Amino acid sequence: MEIMRIFLFLSLILLLNSCQKWLDAKPDISLGTPASLKDFQLMMDYDEMINMWYPDIAEIAADYSRYENSFAINLDDYAKNAYTWTNYPAYRNQGYLCWANGGFSPYQKILFLNTIIEGLGKVVTDGASELQLKESLEGQAFFVRAKVFFELAQLFAPAYNSPTAETDLGIPIRIQSDLEKSIVRSSVAQTYNQIIQDLLLAQNKLPLTQPYNTRPNKPACFALLAKVYLSMEKYDDAKVAADSCIQLYNTLQDYRTIDSIPSFSFSLRNKEILFYSTLVNSTSTGNFLKVSSDFVSGYAINDLRKSLFFNKKTMSDTGYTFKGSYSGSQLIFNGLATDEVYLIRAECLAREGKTTDALTDLNNLMITRWKLGTFLPFSASTSDDALTIILNERNKELVRRGTRWSDMRRLSKDQRFTFTPVRMLNANVYSLPPNSFRYTFPIPNDIIVMSGIQQNPGWQ
Repeated sequence: MEIMRIFLFLSLILLLNSCQKWLDAKPDISLGTPASLKDFQLMMDYDEMINMWYPDIAEIAADYSRYENSFAINLDDYAKNAYTWTNYPAYRNQGYLCWANGGFSPYQKILFLNTIIEGLGKVVTDGASELQLKESLEGQAFFVRAKVFFELAQLFAPAYNSPTAETDLGIPIRIQSDLEKSIVRSSVAQTYNQIIQDLLLAQNKLPLTQPYNTRPNKPACFALLAKVYLSMEKYDDAKVAADSCIQLYNTLQDYRTIDSIPSFSFSLRNKEILFYSTLVNSTSTGNFLKVSSDFVSGYAINDLRKSLFFNKKTMSDTGYTFKGSYSGSQLIFNGLATDEVYLIRAECLAREGKTTDALTDLNNLMITRWKLGTFLPFSASTSDDALTIILNERNKELVRRGTRWSDMRRLSKDQRFTFTPVRMLNANVYSLPPNSFRYTFPIPNDIIVMSGIQQNPGWQ
């Protein structure tokens, strides 16, 4: 009976997929409102809402991505525009894929989480164990809401820039389930302040461990906090958060123990995973979206990542099929794992001028990625040289993790690492200059029309 009531609640929440306004019609959910902590845990374990269906548009736009020419001819406008960093009219009407009109799209997730947070605030606990469970559930909800806001900010708000963050347009920040409140865009500063506030709340409530990696724990919270600070170029804060994560959980997967023959190299039991989540499962990011041959050629012969991450290129391909997702399937993993945390701390140490410490972190990770007895530790004479090495290995380690677009935005502002990615589609050449407004995607036009919020500069 309890499960049926939760399913009723979920079904009513999903009735919000209205074509009238992005979040404008509040259904009567009184019959489906959860009544116990068990109900709320069932909601937080609803994997399609919590752990799946994160926007895939940034992975399509990543500079290492390539479509086969035979498939590119028939690309839908959503994928075509993300892939070419341009804006055809139909692109602006794809809100259901990356904003709010789909059942598991970001702002539907946020509504779902806001409802949970508000509901938990009304629960009266009886005893220490109930209080502990309630706080864990609140921590889980704050963590996931921060992750959803962060994912949206990487797409629809410009990269964080301290001098202009107070005036740059961020995303609408919805922290209440009241759908009658007006929709406005926060500033970039307000957007990131909310993300950090949610993570700090989660940090104090989450347990050290969870029985499943689909539920966030304290190390995962520090990992996401490090990732957020890194995107803001607040490297001191990112280092502290990454170090806090590693102090609590520092396990790495030894790639020398993994068989490269199976269709997918990794499993859900991968002990590096701190929090499991995946991108939208679509043909746009399935086997048709390859990793470029030039990118794959950058892996050394004894680097196990080459055989574990990629299927061999065939004569007709423009790139390699990726088989190294930490999802253990074709789904693209965009969760959190310890390898990324080591790379964040290494980068921050290099930027701080601590070359030896930075390369120690990198080498501790890399020795688990190379064939036994073949790895020669990286060395560098300057911190800038160390930083270049670390960023190169970060790119190779985190391929197909949903991180590259955020890195491209951040690094395109640094004169040492500026570059202009170029790709072809149907005999046309497309490029993305440094600091282009196209590093921020346009808000779908149907959302602009329905809500009246401002479009991103350059896309009007």
